[in-house]
Amino acid sequence: MRKNNASAGLFQEYDALLASDQPQIRAAALHGLSGMGGTGLIHDYLDCLDSDNLSLRQIGMAALVALKEEGTTKKLLASWEQATPRTRGGILRVLIRRGDPEGLTLLQRAAREGTVTQRVVALELMGGLKPTEVQDLLLETLGQSDQKLRRAAAAALTQMAARQLDQAKEQVRALPAAAQKTAGAKMEKTAAAKARALLHPVLEHCKDTTRLRLAMRVLARCADADSLALAHPLLADKVTREAAARVSVAAAKTLTNKELAKRTLNEVYDASSSRSTRRAAIDGLEALGVSTTGYARRKGFINEWFLMGGLPKTSKETLGQHPFGTEGPDPSRPLILNGKSLSWLKKMTKDPDGIYDLSFLKPKIDTAAYAFTILDWPRAESLLIKAGSDDSIAIWVNGKLVHNHYIPRGIAVDSDEVPVHFHEGPNRILVKIGQGSGGWGFCIRLATKDGKPIDLTKMAATD
Repeated sequence: MRKNNASAGLFQEYDALLASDQPQIRAAALHGLSGMGGTGLIHDYLDCLDSDNLSLRQIGMAALVALKEEGTTKKLLASWEQATPRTRGGILRVLIRRGDPEGLTLLQRAAREGTVTQRVVALELMGGLKPTEVQDLLLETLGQSDQKLRRAAAAALTQMAARQLDQAKEQVRALPAAAQKTAGAKMEKTAAAKARALLHPVLEHCKDTTRLRLAMRVLARCADADSLALAHPLLADKVTREAAARVSVAAAKTLTNKELAKRTLNEVYDASSSRSTRRAAIDGLEALGVSTTGYARRKGFINEWFLMGGLPKTSKETLGQHPFGTEGPDPSRPLILNGKSLSWLKKMTKDPDGIYDLSFLKPKIDTAAYAFTILDWPRAESLLIKAGSDDSIAIWVNGKLVHNHYIPRGIAVDSDEVPVHFHEGPNRILVKIGQGSGGWGFCIRLATKDGKPIDLTKMAATD
């Protein structure tokens, strides 16, 4: 018999609603009874754990976690033996969230016995526990033949590792500023070693690419030389490549073998399609004293231009016009426009995609800029110019307008493809980049007529 301090009439109304075949009504009744301090509801809450209705399951679980009745844990453990698989999963979650010591024992048992589905649920729940409580069991499971069990163990180990690093970060942040560089650095180093001990076995034993990517996302925060040995082979797989590249960049920073570090960063630069990862590889190479000015050129990007800002706002009608005459600009001479003298600035970008950020030019709202270069070409041939811009873009090659795209957009590499013809000898390229507001920039890549990037380090630029 349930006991309740509320009026008997209201209690009876809620009690009657529990028999409803509509989950929403049953959920409201349970919520009302638990809020009134109703007792003897544990079996009703347990029934909720097996419901197809998510709200009902959530109410039942929350109520069981908060339940203070004497003997609740004992009743939950007794119910486990006869429960359905879904209810068993719910009971495990409740016991862990309640912090009952018996819950850990049952969780370890559930991870070793029963159906694969039950074991997977138990293994995944272990991700929220302390590594010392279940680490050995999880590592043991990684070596088992069942792929679902290995995936669950990998997910739990990854969750633990991420929490190790996050907790250390919070602890360091709480230290006085003077202690963060000494005691804080030691704490982070210890946490990183513990995280690697959880993650390295995942890379060794797990074959699931989703779990590998998630593990490497965390490993990139704490990678060392051993991490590189495990992640490097995964650069060859297009599914795991980007995650492995991030680990490799992080690991390269820790290497005492500088030649290995350079080789690793070069491999990442060539393999990765992520701008941020390739930018990190470039930064790492420069820190090692490597000149990276030719890296973008190897991939066909023109990374040295004469630039001119301070131009009037362009329109759809004026984008394809310029004031330099049939011969084009002379970078040694300023442009006199509306009574103002505008000079050319020679500038090189280290961006791995040859992207120029033009926001340093003034003004940078409702304006336009020019970029100009001369390329000395070894033969006459048809090529492709691949262009990206923020915002509009017009391109002239040897005085001929070959592209005119008036559009508000953010920059993306190779957004536009333009067939062009180069002469043998000097070829003059003029680019006009329109700007409304926000970001402002451009990039130009040269490719063969079938789209293959041309290695520009083998070509010459003419001042």
